[in-house]
Amino acid sequence: MEDIRISTEHEDKNHNKYYTRNIFRKCIYLTGKWNLKIYVAILALVCLPYILSLIEDIIEAMSVGLWGYQLNLKGGNGSYCSGREPFIPSAREEFPHGTAPDVPINFPVDEPNFCSDNPGLEVIAYVASTIAAIDRRNITRHTWGSAYKQGLRMRVVFMVGRPVDVMEEKILHTESEVYHDMIQGDYTEDYHLVTYKILSSLHWVSSRCPSVPWVIRADDDILVDPFLLHKLLPRVEEDGINCYLWPKSHVKRTGKWAVTKQEWSYKYYPPYCAGAFVLHHHQLLSRILEASCSIPMMVWMEDTYVFGFLAGEAGGIRPELKVLQHSHVDDMILVDDLGKVTSWAEINDRTSWWENIVKFHKGSSEHSGKERTFNIYYIFLILELFLIHIWYCNLY
Repeated sequence: MEDIRISTEHEDKNHNKYYTRNIFRKCIYLTGKWNLKIYVAILALVCLPYILSLIEDIIEAMSVGLWGYQLNLKGGNGSYCSGREPFIPSAREEFPHGTAPDVPINFPVDEPNFCSDNPGLEVIAYVASTIAAIDRRNITRHTWGSAYKQGLRMRVVFMVGRPVDVMEEKILHTESEVYHDMIQGDYTEDYHLVTYKILSSLHWVSSRCPSVPWVIRADDDILVDPFLLHKLLPRVEEDGINCYLWPKSHVKRTGKWAVTKQEWSYKYYPPYCAGAFVLHHHQLLSRILEASCSIPMMVWMEDTYVFGFLAGEAGGIRPELKVLQHSHVDDMILVDDLGKVTSWAEINDRTSWWENIVKFHKGSSEHSGKERTFNIYYIFLILELFLIHIWYCNLY
């Protein structure tokens, strides 16, 4: 091979450039045949994990879709569907994984005429609570639960399960006699069995409030702006669910929301609504309850099952529905949110923020009222000047 060297600093600069360039040309010539293959191999190695992950996600999406289709081929076993005596588990260990749930349809403490005694209701909200959560219920009653006192056609009921002792039974009956807004379903209060509470609530609304067009499912620690909701309802589509949507949520294997691979082997859940606040039309109730006859409970989380699997089967999960804005940032309300956000999750100082919401909408109403008064006055003033002008012209 030709001796290639780089000249010293005392030699001609052009000579340096020639030999340096020649070195690179020699290297490219020697490896030219393999350059493209090497680059392709390196690129493949770098991109391989992403390609495999993409293929896995595609296969999983197809599997979830096929799984959902196959569920419809199974018969239901719920009391709502079959009319037989239901089996309602009393502990997580009894959770009937892989079978369709029985819907609790009995209500030892009931308000069967709640909606008929309040004619003209536009919204019925059922709030998932526990008998011991007295303070949360009272705050709800004195904040957004008092919307009907503000002239809005909206009422709230609280859904609770069986009392665990004499004290809870006393609390339940006392509140029921005072407020007439407590509904006790025939199911055990357990965090891992809330699915039965929600299905029982849906049955209660379906049977007790058939003429109320809109339904809200809410937690007992949220805050709702019913004034904004009332303004936006005419724009909400009836054939879909409005909520804070989780389009592709990772399955957690540890912690509070842990699900085993035996229960759900996939990495993601299908799209589902966060259960803190869900708004839908009454016509979806029967479709969701009917879906519970054939869709087995593969996971215990009620929002994933009821407002994911069942609502998806009922055709209610539609990501494009964004008329209402929901905040899922815990314990935080921004002043700029007022008049824009419909609900907030897990707010501590709900009473103070409720006062701010009322003031905001009263201020907006007074301001708009003043504007209307001013506009009417201005129109009459112009009309009066016009008539005076005509009268003056007729004189001459």
